[in-house]
Amino acid sequence: VEKTDPNDAFICADFARVRTGKNSKLVPFKANQNIALQRLTRERMHLSQQLTREKNYTLNNVYLKISGLAIATGKDKPFSDNFSAIAEAILTEFNDPFDLADLSLNDLVGYLKAASKNKGVEDYEKMADLIKKAINNSYKMDKISYDCLTSAITASINVIECLEKQIKYLDKAIEKEMKGLYSTEYTILQSLTGIGPVTAAGMLAEIGDISYFDDDGALAKYAGLYWKRNDSGDFNSEDKLKPKSCNTYLKYYINLATQNSVHFGFSFTSEFYWRKYRETKTHKQRRALVLTSRKLLRLIFVLLRDKKMYVPVSVQET
Repeated sequence: VEKTDPNDAFICADFARVRTGKNSKLVPFKANQNIALQRLTRERMHLSQQLTREKNYTLNNVYLKISGLAIATGKDKPFSDNFSAIAEAILTEFNDPFDLADLSLNDLVGYLKAASKNKGVEDYEKMADLIKKAINNSYKMDKISYDCLTSAITASINVIECLEKQIKYLDKAIEKEMKGLYSTEYTILQSLTGIGPVTAAGMLAEIGDISYFDDDGALAKYAGLYWKRNDSGDFNSEDKLKPKSCNTYLKYYINLATQNSVHFGFSFTSEFYWRKYRETKTHKQRRALVLTSRKLLRLIFVLLRDKKMYVPVSVQET
């Protein structure tokens, strides 16, 4: 298609050269680098979701094989991670878990030490007792079922290990890409409690240059953190329609950062979250999360716009 408007050519040339004049405030557009970073962060999110699904699916088979282990809670739980080295050894090396329970305490302790390589366990005897208790409280199945379940669990664990390996590989690639693209912004976001390297990289990959957005409202609309009106006459519903057009990846990372910040007690978000949680009787958690995410997004916009690290109020006062 031919272009005959001379103004278009002038604008394009001025944009490319970033000269003084009408477009003196423009900066080079790093489209290719930003798209490359998006491919990395979105692939990592994809693999993380796959990893979660695979672990949940595996836990179904773990329940069938050793139901007492799957439902154990609190002090009765042998280990906090059902996918630790010891847990994986128990689930894959013994077809019949009751053979493991029949071992003497000394033999079982020796097996646990070998499986963990004498690392990460404070009290092997206590763990051995809890494992025996969990197995003895489980439903017993026939040999054929145990053989099939062991094969299925082993296959799933191999997939989990592969996914974890690929996620670590992507983490290194993302860190390398961030150093040459948004190094300052990358550091700024990590000054906020609850935002780590992965979350910061994911946000910046979707936001790009913060100057693209006029204010935090525009950024919130891009992330889907706004609410359409749902009222009629004097009635104003608390249930707002969720916007269908938004950047779902950015929304995911903002919500993830909010959940982490509340979990780790970040005063800027946690106090506000629990106040909103107590204000309503319906949709407590979802409402509090969305409102707190909107509040956190406003802070993120200001920090990126002003290129300033976050400083807690207590530090500012001192």
